[in-house]
Amino acid sequence: MNTTFNQRIGLDNLKSISNDFPQESRNALFCIISEFVAEDAVRGLWTSIRKEIYRSSRKEFHEVDSSEVQKDVKCVLADMRWDKVYVFCERFYKNLLKEIVEYGFNNDEEIVETEAEVKDRFEEEVNNILCEDNIEFEFKKGEFFRRGRAITQKNTQRVGSILTDKKMYKVKKHYNKALNFFRDYEKPDYENTIKESICALELALEILTGENTSKDFATNIQKYQGKAYDKIPSPITQGIIKIFGYRGRADGVAHGIDKGLRVSEFEAELMLNITASYITYLYDFFTKLEDLDCIPF
Repeated sequence: MNTTFNQRIGLDNLKSISNDFPQESRNALFCIISEFVAEDAVRGLWTSIRKEIYRSSRKEFHEVDSSEVQKDVKCVLADMRWDKVYVFCERFYKNLLKEIVEYGFNNDEEIVETEAEVKDRFEEEVNNILCEDNIEFEFKKGEFFRRGRAITQKNTQRVGSILTDKKMYKVKKHYNKALNFFRDYEKPDYENTIKESICALELALEILTGENTSKDFATNIQKYQGKAYDKIPSPITQGIIKIFGYRGRADGVAHGIDKGLRVSEFEAELMLNITASYITYLYDFFTKLEDLDCIPF
């Protein structure tokens, strides 16, 4: 779960985008396409791209001078309807990307990057654009999918900035697992989404306090409960305890309880949001105590 510069310093857009492909995003996409063309990773280069973008945009195709092909692609990309940009990206991925080949002294071919590797790199570049520009889609295996509700994106972005801290690396691994289980477009796993998000919360408390929380999670966090400035308010600690309890009582989570609490897409997404918020809060709280040199342990 990579975070962008804007996300890390809090300058990401206030509102996520679900019904557009902004002009600045199109500019970035054109730069990426140009890079892949320059690497000879595109079948037919700009001529094929032009035919594909006309097909995707449903514009009437016409011939132009070879010197104008690249410029025309840029113009069509800038003007085409926003949803057709997504169509074009999917078709570009499926039909035009190819392996990168280099030739030796004897004209021997050497594949320096396979087609699968080229596609993976293009997917990563497109996802960087979507993430940087706060667009509510994710590009996976050549298809776009919604990331989840806007609040989920916001909270995962915020916790992502916290989890860049090296000491939170193991927390990041668990939370990333939770996200991957939730976002698996072929077979989402909501039980493991909840389990891994709660594991991330438990491990965050353990790392931040330096104590083993697995023995008695509730007792451990209640040590920091109180009304003083260097304490966590009771409603927050009790809320964290109740969320932790969900792990042991939900159907199919942690212990495979039959007839346990309901687990669906809605509960899984809620848990992603809640645990992200709690991890962010706990990180900020204990970091504040470190800065004040008043850690209560």
